[in-house]
Amino acid sequence: MKTLKRNTKSLNLKSIILLFIVVFTSLSFFACKDEEEKEESVSKIDKITLSDSTSLLLDSLFNGQNQDLHVDTIFIINSITELDAIVNYSGEEIDFSNSTLLVGLVQAPNLSCNIESNDLYYDKARDSYTLKVNVNVGLSGYTAIDKLYFWGLYPKINNNSNIYLKVNYINVNN
Repeated sequence: MKTLKRNTKSLNLKSIILLFIVVFTSLSFFACKDEEEKEESVSKIDKITLSDSTSLLLDSLFNGQNQDLHVDTIFIINSITELDAIVNYSGEEIDFSNSTLLVGLVQAPNLSCNIESNDLYYDKARDSYTLKVNVNVGLSGYTAIDKLYFWGLYPKINNNSNIYLKVNYINVNN
């Protein structure tokens, strides 16, 4: 009889552990799913076109701000005065009363990379933004650290807002 009780206790303990694992796994799955749904996309107002010479100006922006060019960076620009202080901008007029210009720099692992998209998301629960930048990584490019610039015009964002930069590198065949 004693042997039978031990086996039963062992079975009960195994059942409890298995049940705990199943419940924990299920809760983890649903918690991650909820977190993804909390973010909502923030639409770009307009595509803003910056000229080819802008690359030189953007270089001066990041160098002039004493930024480490090996670190992904983003600037929040909320006025023409802020923009002119960084870059001698002479492009199309930007309505900064209702919009914010986000300008940034990301690293690229080789010279055949390009930015596929940069999309802004707002997380209500954390009252913060995440700018997701997708970089296409060419497999046949010359291996060297490069930098890529991105920009987008979005509905007004407070200068004190937290904006997190998330860079996704996507391998593509050339």
